[in-house]
Parts: sequence; C-alpha cells; structure tokens
Amino acid sequence: AALAFISSRIDQVSNATAPVFEAGTFRHAGDGTTPKDAYASSLDIQPVPDICYQGWVGDYVSMMLPLSEAPVQFHLAAGLGLIGATAGRNVSARYVSKNLYANLYMMIVGVAGYSRKDTAIEFAINMPDHRPYRTSENQAPYQVLTDVGSPQGLMERLQNHANIWLYITEYERLAANAHRSSTPIFPLLTTAWNTPNKLQNVTKGSAIEAKFPYLSSIAAVQPDILARHMLPEDISNGFVSRWLFIPGLGGDPIAEPPDIDEIAAYELYARLLNTVSRYSNNGDGTRLYLSSAAKERWTAWYMADGQVQPDSDDEASMRSRLGVHIRKLALVYAIGAGETKEIQLDHLESAIAFVEWSWSHTEKMMRGWGVSLFNAIEEKIRLELGRAGKPMPKYMLNRKCRSR
Repeated sequence: AALAFISSRIDQVSNATAPVFEAGTFRHAGDGTTPKDAYASSLDIQPVPDICYQGWVGDYVSMMLPLSEAPVQFHLAAGLGLIGATAGRNVSARYVSKNLYANLYMMIVGVAGYSRKDTAIEFAINMPDHRPYRTSENQAPYQVLTDVGSPQGLMERLQNHANIWLYITEYERLAANAHRSSTPIFPLLTTAWNTPNKLQNVTKGSAIEAKFPYLSSIAAVQPDILARHMLPEDISNGFVSRWLFIPGLGGDPIAEPPDIDEIAAYELYARLLNTVSRYSNNGDGTRLYLSSAAKERWTAWYMADGQVQPDSDDEASMRSRLGVHIRKLALVYAIGAGETKEIQLDHLESAIAFVEWSWSHTEKMMRGWGVSLFNAIEEKIRLELGRAGKPMPKYMLNRKCRSR
C-alpha cells in the first residue's frame, strides 16, 4: 500500500512537469505562443492563421521578425496599422451607406519588457525614416503624436495636420485622465475612429474644429494594467469595441539583434507609397467594393454571426463591431495588394481570420476587466486548470497562480 501511494505521487509529479506535445501548441520562431510547460503569463496565446500574412504586410513581417524578440503578431498589427495610416482618406470602402476608412486602433497587450511591445511599434513608426540614399523621398503622409494629455491637444494637432498616427506609450495615464470628467479624451477618440468630415471640441466657450480628420492609433499596455483601468462604462459606451486587442509573449531570445537592411526597408515603404499614390485624393478618394465572391462570403459570415447569442451585455457591445473591424481590415489588405477597384475574397478571408483570432483572446481577457480582485483570482485559477486539462494538487496550483 505504501509503495502504491509513493508510486502514485511520483507519477503525478512526473506527468505534471514533463513537456507535453500537442499539435499547434509549440511555437514557431517568434510567434508568441508557448508550450504548456513554458512560461505563459496570464495569457494563453494561439498562433495567428497563416492567411493573415499575405501581401505587403507579409513582406513587412518577414523583414521585421528577425530583428527583435517581439512576437510575430505584434509586427503584423503594427504593419497593418502602418498601411492604414499611410493610406489616409485616399481610399475607402462603402459600408452601411457610409465611407469606411483604413484607420485602425490597435492595442498591443504583453508583459513589460519581456514581450517587446514598444519595439515592434517603433519599427513601424520609424519605417519611413530609412533613407539610405540621403533622399527626401518616402516622406510619411502622417504625423506621429506620442501620447496625448487632453482632447484640446489632440484637436489642435488634427487642425494643423489632418492625418495623425497616435502612439500611446502610457495607456495607464491616458485612462486615468479619461476617467476624470474634465478631460473627456475617450469620447473624442471614439468619434475620431468613425472618420467624420469634421471634429469639434468646445472648450470654455470656444470651439476647436478639425476638418477631414484621419486618426489612427496604436497603444502598448500590460495585461494587469489594462484589466485595472478598464471600467464597465468604457465597454458600454463603445470606446473599447473600436480597438483590436493583440496579445502576445516574447519570441525566441536574440542576444545580439541584427540591424535593419536600410535599402530593403526604404524600397518596401516606397512600394506602399507608390500603391497609395495611385488612389485619387480628391473628395472621397477611390472607393473599393467587395467582389462578388467576397460579397457572398461576407453575407455568410454576417448571417452566422447574427445567430450567436452573447453571454452578457458587455460581450454584446464588443461583438457589435466585429463586422466593421473585418470590413476595415479587408480594405487594408486590399490596399496592401494594390487593388484599385475591388476587395477580393482572400483579403476578406484574411480580415475575418485576424479579427476572429483577436476576438477569441479578447473574450477571455474581458473576464478580468473591471472586476474585483477575487474575481481576477478565480479567473486565474480557472485558466490554469483549463491549461492543465486535469486536476492539480493544491501546491502546484499555488505555484502556477502565485503573483502579487
């Protein structure tokens, strides 16, 4: 009996600590996913579908991935944001009787330092600055604004330069400012995502107006900070649903990252600028429509999505804009492919795959947003038990869940 007891204990330890192979759980180089026996933070990341790496953004990711430890999905998100910021109002798509533009709001979610969030973002933001021939060409059509302290500051920048790519390095500070009634920055960002013909902000009786604004945004945040500063009203009022959340972990370690190929980077961005230059920049610009095959696929997705019953009001609010995200991203992929007339089926498929990947992770992260500490602990325990796929001894569960 004693021998059987000891043998059983040894088997439990052996099974719990041995590497477990499951198809799809071991990461490719830099894809930001982890096997079950590796460090995984509070995120459980699945690989992004291969179809999402097509066209210009695929070439961009291939160039950037070997240069840092940032996971591949961070480069993908930053590259898609770069296409959207570069396109501006030159190209649009028609959706629900309105012009839909390629400006994206991307939220990069990862552990501080380890995931290299800002590294991936800065690669994209600095892309137009690679000029090996000492030429003045390849000028970015957008201006980068790092953080923003008030709606007034953002409006003044949009007045002077209509195309702004907002890089939020400190989401915690932005959220703290936004939750003060005197600094309503979130409502302004919410409205700007819709790309109206003008934005107005009344301050002390004087109006600031920006005509034909075009605002893209990309932010970096840690999972715990995001959860702590995400209030229920941020979800219900539509601010959060306008963002695509991109979680990731650090990729393979690189002790001495190589330098970027200046000439290759210059030529890659020049290719994108050349594509955008073919679109009309007068009035509404060039308008792309869904091809017949893409329209059929869109109808099928939309009808299937309409059958999904959300589990809560928050989930319903977030799901309500998945379709708009898909149509925006399909436009971005079409721009990257140089399409001047139609959004093709493969562009729509890439957009659907990316948005559904993002939503599958967002849905899990939402469980810890705006909840008490006890709810967060409960969700952490549920995550670790689900990851193990079997009962765990208390001491092991303690070890997996221990943190501040």
